[in-house]
Amino acid sequence: MQAVRLACLGILVALLVSACGADDRPALIVHTASSLADALEEIAATAPELNVKIKPGGSGQLAASLNGGAPGDLFFSAHPQWVDELIYTKVLEADSRTTICGNRMVLIRHRDAGAPYATPQELAKSPRIALGDPDSVPAGHYAWQTLVAWQLTKDIDDRMTTTPSARIALALVEKKAADAGFVYESDALRSDQVRVDLVIDPKYHEEIRYTGSIVSRSTQKENAKK
Repeated sequence: MQAVRLACLGILVALLVSACGADDRPALIVHTASSLADALEEIAATAPELNVKIKPGGSGQLAASLNGGAPGDLFFSAHPQWVDELIYTKVLEADSRTTICGNRMVLIRHRDAGAPYATPQELAKSPRIALGDPDSVPAGHYAWQTLVAWQLTKDIDDRMTTTPSARIALALVEKKAADAGFVYESDALRSDQVRVDLVIDPKYHEEIRYTGSIVSRSTQKENAKK
């Protein structure tokens, strides 16, 4: 995981440095999947001369915002669908499309919860399960695919709480507002309030690929292409 994270950071550094110029330039606005926000914040912290503004959220909501005309320079999604749709509508530039890195899905519970779940079927015991909205949050989409593969959707349908981002699903488990939740491994490892009960086998869902591109109407577009 550390090697993947370092590779991810290296690519992001190159993109950010190329997209942002001297400190007298306008802010570089980066719309990013919430699960990638911390990595971007770390990059920005190591390069104070870069005026980077991170705007995290669910990939689908961010895509809708950009499609509606919101200002921005770079967009990173936790699922390539949203990047490809914005390329189709010419909101993003096709020639700058880049696959950044991957991640893994995990099932988490609060660190003080009872005995760890050893099998997926034990999830049926949970009174409330948090996951991102499958229609707009990639983590929720991957979680739903996993639940379908596990044949658990009917058993837990009335106990699922969907959220507008993967980070909010994590927060619900941290606050014990949900007994279990599906989040990215990178998010789970950053929290000291939750534990990982199950690492999801990637065969149960689509490959997780963070994808990014330059916003076509970016005021720093020419500099970003350097």
